[in-house]
Amino acid sequence: MTKVLSPCLFVHGCGGSILYGKDLLTGKTTQIYPKLLGGDKTSQRFMLVDLDSNANTHQRDQTTEVYAPQDNYGLYACATLLPQLQFMHDYHAYFIDIQKLLKKNGYTEGKNMFGYSYDWRKSIIELIPSFLERVEEVYQISGQKRLTIISHSAGSLIVRTAFALIPDFFSERIKNWIGIASAFQGTSRLLDCWLRGYALGIPEMFVKRRTFRELQLTCQMAHWLIEPLHFRDEDSTSKYIK
Repeated sequence: MTKVLSPCLFVHGCGGSILYGKDLLTGKTTQIYPKLLGGDKTSQRFMLVDLDSNANTHQRDQTTEVYAPQDNYGLYACATLLPQLQFMHDYHAYFIDIQKLLKKNGYTEGKNMFGYSYDWRKSIIELIPSFLERVEEVYQISGQKRLTIISHSAGSLIVRTAFALIPDFFSERIKNWIGIASAFQGTSRLLDCWLRGYALGIPEMFVKRRTFRELQLTCQMAHWLIEPLHFRDEDSTSKYIK
């Protein structure tokens, strides 16, 4: 008897997917995150953003465009962040090991295994429409089978926010939700980003701290990772950070 597998959708966190940058003047497209050689100069041109009065994200350099590649049904960009490296697996691997495990157990890309890769510099509100489209697409491709979502860090905030906004939509389409290290309580790493700069694990020899500090100060996703005030007691001490 053939086992019926619930379709699986991966949702990565902040900094959890490859980003491509397109030079609108030359038409050239290249991987801009993560990037080692020339990473700081590239980040200053492609990664920095500004916000409008509605808190929507816009490229600071208007001659550039940034997006997450959707190759392999959205799985490629969040599998391994530096696919050209054949060594230092733990340094650049992301969802690749879970994907390999699912494939060993009968899952197939594009049939019952998908990824939602996105520009993680944007706010969750900006990302909700494309996330809904992805869920609906997977739901229809898989023959209207209810999904299992596997999310990490800020990806879980996207899922939770979407659930809260449109509960009926998700109750019909979602079977299970697995959140890994979900950032529901905020993240202390954000303070490090704002105070000293933190290039999401990329050594400073490749990307300067001050460059990513500037990005994190205007990156809308970072503001969603602030510790909520109601997670503190009346004496203002944190309930979770001891």
